[in-house]
Amino acid sequence: MVPKGKIVAIGGNEDKGSYPLPLTEDRSQRILFFEQGILKRIHDELYGIGTRIEVIMTATSIPEELYQAYLQGFMMLGCDNVGHLALADREQADSPATLQRLRKADAVMFTGGDQLRITAAFRDTAALQLLKQRYLHEDKFLVAGTSAGAMGLCQVLRSLIKNYHHI
Repeated sequence: MVPKGKIVAIGGNEDKGSYPLPLTEDRSQRILFFEQGILKRIHDELYGIGTRIEVIMTATSIPEELYQAYLQGFMMLGCDNVGHLALADREQADSPATLQRLRKADAVMFTGGDQLRITAAFRDTAALQLLKQRYLHEDKFLVAGTSAGAMGLCQVLRSLIKNYHHI
C-alpha cells in the first residue's frame, strides 16, 4: 500500500531560517524559526487557513520555550491554529484528550531533543496506531520531525516510511 499522507523528516542542525542579528550564543535566540526556514516548508505542505498543527514536545527539555518559538514562527507564516503536546509517557499519549487532539490535527511535528523520550512515550500505543492509520489513509495528513524528532519519528513509523520528503 502506498501511504496517502506525507512525512517531512528534517535532519539535525538544520537551517531554521533567518536568525536575528547579531547571532548570539544565547540558546533561546537559536530556536527561532522564520519565514524561509523549515517551518516555511511544512507550512507549504499544509492546506490553508485553519489548518491544525500539533507540535509534540516530548523530546525536548525546554518545551515551553521551544513551543513559543514554533508558535511565533508558524504565526508569522499565517498558521494560527497551533497547539502543543508535552507527553511524558504512554499513559499520557493514550489519554482520551491526546487522542482527540491527534484526530483533529492536520499535521503533527515532533521536535528535537532526546529521541528515546519519543519512542518510550509512543511505542505500542493507540496514539501511534492513530498516527499510522492517518498517515496511511489520509492524503491531507502530514507528520514531521526535526533532529531527534525525525529520528524518533523514523523509529516509531519505520514500517511506513517508504515515501518521504527530504529537506
